[in-house]
Amino acid sequence: MQVIISVGGRFHADHAARAAQEAGCLKRLITTTPNSRWMEIDQDLVKYIPLPEYVGLGNKSTPLLRDLVNWSWVRDNLFDLMASRYVDKCDIFHGWNAYSLFSLKKPKAQGAIIVIERSSPHPDFEYRILLEEYRKYNVMARPRESRSLMEKQKREYELADFVIVPSKLVWDTMVQEGVEEGKLILIPFGVDIDMFSPPSQKGRLL
Repeated sequence: MQVIISVGGRFHADHAARAAQEAGCLKRLITTTPNSRWMEIDQDLVKYIPLPEYVGLGNKSTPLLRDLVNWSWVRDNLFDLMASRYVDKCDIFHGWNAYSLFSLKKPKAQGAIIVIERSSPHPDFEYRILLEEYRKYNVMARPRESRSLMEKQKREYELADFVIVPSKLVWDTMVQEGVEEGKLILIPFGVDIDMFSPPSQKGRLL
């Protein structure tokens, strides 16, 4: 069993990569985040692609460019295109939503299981509630989400064998917007109980 994990940024991919490595299944981890953030992962298995983060940041901080094209569309698609060069034969491709459409095509054609990670509600649901809030407060603007990026995210759900979601809310919005319920896997986010734990005695927080 060989697993390729592809993630723009870090999110909680370090936990997935560590689990795959401990099981002897991790073939490659592709990311924009510096290798120093993945110290528990065999560095020979990490492919670091920093350029998309720098290009996205430059786009975001330049008003003219920011108005012409959504910065996250630039960053996410650039990473996906560059990452696809390092995706080869595997049994499972595990990618993050918006970062994976180009990368998943080769492993899917070769029969791999495609897993997409979605941490937020369905993009159409998010867009609608943002519009509702803008209208509620008479804000003359529209959400800056890229419609083409939203369509890309939805296409990834269509091609995926499984979509991992972290909560019942996300699950419900995905089903509501037409994602096959049989594809969904609910895995709530965890917590480091050594770092975060209830106090031994009841009392007021200062």
